[in-house]
Amino acid sequence: MNKVRLQVDTWMEDWLTKVLQAINSRCKVDGKPIPVFIHGYAYPVPDARQLRGVSEDSSWLWTWFHRRGYERNTAPAYPARCAPVMQFLIEYLNLMQERVVASFPAGTVYHVRLTGQLPNAPGTYLKDWDNELHASDTGTVKLAAKFAEEIRARVLQP
Repeated sequence: MNKVRLQVDTWMEDWLTKVLQAINSRCKVDGKPIPVFIHGYAYPVPDARQLRGVSEDSSWLWTWFHRRGYERNTAPAYPARCAPVMQFLIEYLNLMQERVVASFPAGTVYHVRLTGQLPNAPGTYLKDWDNELHASDTGTVKLAAKFAEEIRARVLQP
């Protein structure tokens, strides 16, 4: 996990900071930066499900677990050993994003935490996830509701 931490804590954090600085400096209303919302992910499940309509191996996450010696699942078998790894990675991503947001003036950049918005437990997650990394239509409605809640709370009703 040290390589992951190095990537997130250096390259990704620096890149995200620079992108948000560029947005804040260029996108203004009455001389003030517009509010920007960033987000991480809900906890994905690397269950080897393919992208719809793609015939070759199009697994977003499982392929990498398999290359590192995890046992092969028959999609959509629940990967009990892989799910906690993804939870760790998503939490680490969220922490980095929250650090970046905290480095900006109040009211300019917000972080929307999507963990817990979509289920990832065995037998409960398939309806809300279209594949390993993308929400289904049902899941997208749930995520959009979270964004609407955050925008209302932070910008429309200060």
